[in-house]
Amino acid sequence: MIIRLQPPGIAIRAKTGQSTSEAASPSAERVCCGSVLRNRLARLPWCRCSADPAFQSVVSAWKTGRVLLEPEKTLFVRGATPVLLMSETPVHGALPALIAPDGAVPQCDGWSIVPKLTMCVVDGPGEAGLMIPALVAPVIDVVGESAEPGEMADWCADAERAGGAIVLSLDELPEALDWTNLLGSGAAHGGFMPSMA
Repeated sequence: MIIRLQPPGIAIRAKTGQSTSEAASPSAERVCCGSVLRNRLARLPWCRCSADPAFQSVVSAWKTGRVLLEPEKTLFVRGATPVLLMSETPVHGALPALIAPDGAVPQCDGWSIVPKLTMCVVDGPGEAGLMIPALVAPVIDVVGESAEPGEMADWCADAERAGGAIVLSLDELPEALDWTNLLGSGAAHGGFMPSMA
């Protein structure tokens, strides 16, 4: 499967989402909070018996201790095929290198995405994967030559219509959305990930 992105560069004028950097706690506290939540999820009866595969993927991610990526290290871009840009991810090396200067993005074999309003899970082979608190993550909506603040619910709806999203892992988030540079420089890893229904 090949997905094409529109080539024009688009300046990012604004990002939405609540920054959690001001209230960031030490990593030990984050690990503790994650394990407490994971244990609480495991004890709830509806978590163990739910037949929803997407929900089971989220629960499984918590139980296996998947990495929680800070929302400030992400950018959700709305479109016919939505894009998730991530920086400083622990899965960067596990994702395939991507060089697609013509905008033809191949499917990322062995990977999938669970795009939900409150939590987005990027699930890879084996133990590879991460979770993003999506509700507070920045979303932009490309309008003409610029980008405006967007809504996570709309991004999730875009992903549902497209059957997935393009997920790109970068060293750092770009100042401007120049798809030709992002896809042709060889710095990005990732590709199109189908969503789990």
